[in-house]
Amino acid sequence: MNWFHNMKVHVKLAIGYGIILLLMASILLVGIRSMSSMSDNTNDIVANRYVKVALSNDMMANALNNGRLVRNMLLETNPADVEKARQKVEQLREENKEQLARMDKLIESPKGREVFDKIVAAREVLSGKYTELYALMSKDHAQATIFLLKEFAPANNAFIGALDEMSKMQAAQMQQSSKEALDSAASARNLMVTIGIVALVVTVLLALAIIRSILRQLGGDPSYAMQVVARVADGDLAVPIKLSGGDTSSLLYSIKGMAHRLSDTLAEVSSMSESIGAASEEVSSTASSLAQTASELASSVEETSASVEEMASTVTQNADNARVTEGIASKSADSATQSGKAVGDMVHAMKEIASRITVINDIANKTDLLAINAAIEAARAGEHGKGFATVAVEVRKLAERSQVAAKEIGDLAGRSVSVAERAGVLLQEMLPGIDQTATLVQEISAASREQRTGIDQINTAVSQISTGMQSSASSAEELSSTSEELSSAAMQLQDLMQQFKLRSSRNARKGVSLHMSGHGAGGARKAAALPSHVMHPDDDDFDEGVDDDKFSKY
Repeated sequence: MNWFHNMKVHVKLAIGYGIILLLMASILLVGIRSMSSMSDNTNDIVANRYVKVALSNDMMANALNNGRLVRNMLLETNPADVEKARQKVEQLREENKEQLARMDKLIESPKGREVFDKIVAAREVLSGKYTELYALMSKDHAQATIFLLKEFAPANNAFIGALDEMSKMQAAQMQQSSKEALDSAASARNLMVTIGIVALVVTVLLALAIIRSILRQLGGDPSYAMQVVARVADGDLAVPIKLSGGDTSSLLYSIKGMAHRLSDTLAEVSSMSESIGAASEEVSSTASSLAQTASELASSVEETSASVEEMASTVTQNADNARVTEGIASKSADSATQSGKAVGDMVHAMKEIASRITVINDIANKTDLLAINAAIEAARAGEHGKGFATVAVEVRKLAERSQVAAKEIGDLAGRSVSVAERAGVLLQEMLPGIDQTATLVQEISAASREQRTGIDQINTAVSQISTGMQSSASSAEELSSTSEELSSAAMQLQDLMQQFKLRSSRNARKGVSLHMSGHGAGGARKAAALPSHVMHPDDDDFDEGVDDDKFSKY
């Protein structure tokens, strides 16, 4: 029966009530079937058999009345009375005709149809006798009387006999239907009583099994379980719970295990809440110190940022000066290059002048030779050549002076060429220095720009650090506030823990001691500060290994 014990309560109740309802439905079906059979039999008796019997009796009564009326018609002497009796006879005959038509519609069995055919045949014979009788009555009453006794009366009796046979047959069938209805009712009654007894026994057995199973699952009476649960709900985790021998799976057993584990857990929570309170105070103090340090660092960072701004301004000014110097150096290099070219041109011009002076010197030499020749020729001319000799002398003097001037200009031009060449050499030697100076100035300018970029990045980083330090200071203040709230929450938790009554067990003490040993001397101090919960002795050897899945069956 473990499978039944392991079922959930609502499944057990559903099975129990289902079986009971099934048995009740069986009783109901038997009763309905019996009542339906009785209803069919009763309906057959009332609506079929009895109607046929009643029709047969009515037609027999009409036939007997007609026999009496016909006899009276032969005895009456008053024609009016005779006519009145004849009309009554015809009325009864018409009624028999209608009733016979109704009976025709009710006939279903072959036997009934056979008897009905006899009635119809007897009526047809009787109808002929009525016609003959009426004819004789109008002619000869004596013959009519003889016909009445010998012909009409036997035909009327045959009609009445056929009707009586129908009536008896239907009466017998009515008795048979009644017997069948009574037998069916008795059988249904016996079956209903049997099923009722079985249902009663099964209901009692199911009730006992379900009650026993529920009590076994609860571990005790429901009222006792409610009291235990109520005390646990009120915070009394040290409530003593009585269990049956060998009970390891009931609700009370699980509640006991839950109370024990919850008591141990709350003891540890109490110790941990003390630790949290102390730790939150330390965190609050550390956060306050951290906030102050962050504020000081933020001030230092702001001063550093100001210094970096000043250095950035100086570097910017140096970069501007380097850029101006770079322009001047570039212009100087261009000017030196142009001066070198000019000196080269001047040296070339001096050399051209020197070459031209050489030509002049040659001309002067040639002029001097010509003047000598002219003087010689003038001397040969004698008196006529004196004027020409004088001119030749002057020309010679001029040529000599031209030679002297050309020599002096040639010497000066030679010295100027040497100076110009030396100046050109100096300018050529100076150009690399000027170019190198311009390059260095460009590098200084580029380095100044890079320094400016680096200083801007440093300034940005310092600003970010300043923002971060301010955020850290704010976070430290928030942490301090949060730690204070945590400390307050720990105190509230301690107040809430005062509402529980905890059991005194080895497991609880072990859990608390292990927790406090993890905090060293601080843990010992916190243990000393634990609230004095109300502790109750309980059976410490209780099996703590209760499977939580067992709660699912409740």
